[in-house]
Amino acid sequence: MEGHGNRANGKRWKGVISKRIEALQAMDKLADALITEAMTGNIAALKEIGDRLDGKSVQGVELGGIDGEPIPVTVIRIVAGDGSASPATA
Repeated sequence: MEGHGNRANGKRWKGVISKRIEALQAMDKLADALITEAMTGNIAALKEIGDRLDGKSVQGVELGGIDGEPIPVTVIRIVAGDGSASPATA
């Protein structure tokens, strides 16, 4: 089964853009433009600067049952041959 190629296309795009930025010596200009946008209140620019300086924030996910109780799990054991099913015992 083949993947859909977004990763490979993204790497090609990154390579092309990186070469052009280097050739034009544009990194300082791009950084200046981003900072200028952030200073005008552009939320996307502010977020980009924050992500570049501090790293993207990680969203914590907590799994639990009602009122934070553990999630109940039932294991069903099927015994070959007789077709019966019963809860497994620990």
